[in-house]
Amino acid sequence: IYPLMYFALVVAFTYFYTSIVFTPDEIAENLQKQGGFVAGVRPGKDTANYLSKIMRRLTLFGSITLGLMAILPFVVEFLLYTFTGIQDTTGSLTLSGTGLLIIATVALENLRQIDSRALMITYDEV
Repeated sequence: IYPLMYFALVVAFTYFYTSIVFTPDEIAENLQKQGGFVAGVRPGKDTANYLSKIMRRLTLFGSITLGLMAILPFVVEFLLYTFTGIQDTTGSLTLSGTGLLIIATVALENLRQIDSRALMITYDEV
């Protein structure tokens, strides 16, 4: 039951954190003040509703992904024990969801830096 509760809590806290950090009404107001707009959506309340709808969709995908990454070590340990009968009592195979998230974040940041470096080089050549 622990992995299921862990998954549910990760999903719930992702929604909680996103609702605190991302305020569609404020973003829509700032867009309107600066003269920006979302193509095909009227400024003001319609933009806030559109951003809210998009935020819910992205948060659903993101929270489920984070939840799966968090319980991945439990799944790997269960599969290892099921198929091989080997039980890791020393903790040598222990992975953490946090460690996986850090690895993914560092990999994405490195890709962004490589892309920006490649873009700078192409501008220098032109």
